[in-house]
Amino acid sequence: MNNTPSVSGSSAFSRQPRVRVSSPADVLAVVPHLLGFHPGKSLVVMGVGRPRARVQLAFRYDLPDPPDPVHAADIAEHAAEVLRHRRLSSVIGVGYGPGALVTPVADALAAAVRQAGLRLHELMRVEDGRYWSYLCENPECCPADGVPFD
Repeated sequence: MNNTPSVSGSSAFSRQPRVRVSSPADVLAVVPHLLGFHPGKSLVVMGVGRPRARVQLAFRYDLPDPPDPVHAADIAEHAAEVLRHRRLSSVIGVGYGPGALVTPVADALAAAVRQAGLRLHELMRVEDGRYWSYLCENPECCPADGVPFD
């Protein structure tokens, strides 16, 4: 991942230490701290902006279960609109759950974010202590059976 995002917040959080996020595993480590809980069957969206590629916003959606392409598109379009409205330049998306639930929403998010003119920094799926990147095509760093993480 390039342009390593860091996590910081508004003035209420300005006294908190900053955390450098430089890998997908780092992203996954900060998500529960950003949300205040460990998500499940969710899409988490993080908006990254200036200064210094900081995570400015994080929010989540329940995944449609059963999968629904119309609901997936609605989620994706809403997320892209929120990010565009906040003038954030880059997006990180993390889907938690089985591929059958995450992939339709992840695909819709990728399309909506790009259509909104935002950069998709990372998009991944997490399940059972492993993650898969939807953007990485290199089997050396992104094997088909996922990458284990703590």
